[in-house]
Amino acid sequence: MRKYFVSTCNLARFMKEERTIYAVILLPIVLVIAYLNGADALYRFFEQNAPESIYGIAEPLIIMSIMSIMPLLIGFCSAFVILDELENRIQRYYCITPLGKTGYLFSRIMAPGIIIALVNLLLLIVIRPEHYSILQVLGVAVCASLEGIVICLFISDFSSNRVEGMAFGKISGFMLAVMFIPYVSKWNVIKIFMLFPSYWYGRFVLDLSVKNFACCLTVSLVWVLFLVRKFIVQNI
Repeated sequence: MRKYFVSTCNLARFMKEERTIYAVILLPIVLVIAYLNGADALYRFFEQNAPESIYGIAEPLIIMSIMSIMPLLIGFCSAFVILDELENRIQRYYCITPLGKTGYLFSRIMAPGIIIALVNLLLLIVIRPEHYSILQVLGVAVCASLEGIVICLFISDFSSNRVEGMAFGKISGFMLAVMFIPYVSKWNVIKIFMLFPSYWYGRFVLDLSVKNFACCLTVSLVWVLFLVRKFIVQNI
């Protein structure tokens, strides 16, 4: 476990060189302060000016927007660190050290996911959304963590350098935005988006049902397993 911890600390050290890391640090603080001070006024605005159907989804929509920031930013940061290592072929060196393939994958992919889950769990505890049980809070944090892992792997798998990483980063941002579709449309055409983990993430935050959590978990794990396998075949 010590070698995994050291490798994860190295990832954090490399991430410090990314400008995005400042947003990772500051945005959660800003969002929590804004939510705690402006949520009541925002809900009153929705209650007075928005249709009842919109007001009913205001809280989950706002919470999901806050929870999506960390997966996107940390997924970007960790993916760009991996791309730097792939470009310089450092990852092969890590894999022949005592760290091994498993340790490398854990420190570069799983560790950021754990960080996302812990930060989002802390944010949810501070925000204290109504009608959320402890298990539901944990479920939202886990789903957000899986979204970050998928983003990191997607960028790393389909990019060979930072320039391509920026392009695929935008695509992964659009993939994450699929989570808003259940809030804005009930047409049958949205069924095509059921293949995306973020769609089920949005559904789960909307109604907090066990069924949607299970779907989110299943679809996310299928994506993660496919992308991890692709990453290993291509790069390790």
